[in-house]
Amino acid sequence: MAMKTLTAQQKQALTTMRERIGGISEEKKQHAKQLKAARKAIIQMLAEKPATAPDIAAALNMPSDEALWHLTGMRKYGQIIEAGEEGDYLLYALVVSDQAAATSH
Repeated sequence: MAMKTLTAQQKQALTTMRERIGGISEEKKQHAKQLKAARKAIIQMLAEKPATAPDIAAALNMPSDEALWHLTGMRKYGQIIEAGEEGDYLLYALVVSDQAAATSH
């Protein structure tokens, strides 16, 4: 999913809003950094092979509800797919882009 480019007017409105509220707090910056790191670790893990939510949680030392939260968001935005089942759990796998599939043949 490609992100829409902001217009100059939209960028100015965001800058004004950030100035009015005092910018982004250090706490929010750290939280965003942690979320990004967790998603990156999940992507690296799924690049090797499909995995279940409990497997991902255990491997990344995170609570299973947090792992499932990340997986749900990643599935919603087309980064991963459900790739079958393993026991009572769904297997998750990375989405292979058309460009990556074309170069691997």
